[in-house]
Amino acid sequence: MKRACAALVWCFVAAVVCLQAVFAEIPRVKITVNVGEVGPKLGPLHYGIFFEEINHAGDGGLYAELVRNRSFEEGDTPVGWQLLVPKGASASWSIDKSLPINKNN
Repeated sequence: MKRACAALVWCFVAAVVCLQAVFAEIPRVKITVNVGEVGPKLGPLHYGIFFEEINHAGDGGLYAELVRNRSFEEGDTPVGWQLLVPKGASASWSIDKSLPINKNN
């Protein structure tokens, strides 16, 4: 009985929290841009834009044509991976193909 009461109390609390989020008033936001005012001065070496390319996002996202032959196939040497071996050392690496996601992989 105590468990049932505790579960009921937690469900009630969760419902109250969810309802507060649903009925909360969304604050109005106002952005004012003064196009007649000159902005801050930038140095002559400050140019360009920062853009972090993650998962082909700059090309419109990750889709099959960008990856491998419309089936997400991985090559023998994955793009962006390289084995670095110091002088005097030996190393090797391979792709684990024991549990492929797709039969073409």
